[in-house]
Amino acid sequence: MKMIDILMAIRTEDIINDYGKLSKDINKPVSLHPSVVYDKYIRILPEDEKVVSIDDVGDIVIKANVGDMIRFNGITLNNNPMYSISVLKFVPMAEKMIQEDVVKMMDLPKVEHYIKMMPVMKMDNPLDVDMQKIKSYYWMIEVNELPYHGSVRVMYYECIIGIYKEGVLQGYVAIEPGIVLDNK
Repeated sequence: MKMIDILMAIRTEDIINDYGKLSKDINKPVSLHPSVVYDKYIRILPEDEKVVSIDDVGDIVIKANVGDMIRFNGITLNNNPMYSISVLKFVPMAEKMIQEDVVKMMDLPKVEHYIKMMPVMKMDNPLDVDMQKIKSYYWMIEVNELPYHGSVRVMYYECIIGIYKEGVLQGYVAIEPGIVLDNK
């Protein structure tokens, strides 16, 4: 079993500048689909490019084994520290897939909480660092089975992201990443 880490880097400031006011109804987020739009605002950063890659349409291609865990986390990709994001929802797109196919191949995504240590430089002495405990989370998916040898299987998800400015909700956006299990 291995841990496959994937970071979603979101250009929050660009989204706010281009879209203006976002929907504050989580059930009616602003859609960042198709992939042409999605590519402008989202960067998928895998820990290991031999295991995870992005195909021509923006799907996340993963060479995993049974028992591997896929961890998704999100950050903002702006220098402006006023903006932050939260990946609030990560669910399969089709109800039929939930009941039949996806649950067999991969567990439903679930939230895992953890505490991370964040180094903070002191202003009077940059070599002196204080460590702060920060509560955080990631989305976890376990791979249960693979597609037939020599084939791939694509599963689409709805991912709703909350965008915040100075801790205040600005609205919600939705992306539809495809996860491709590659058994070629």
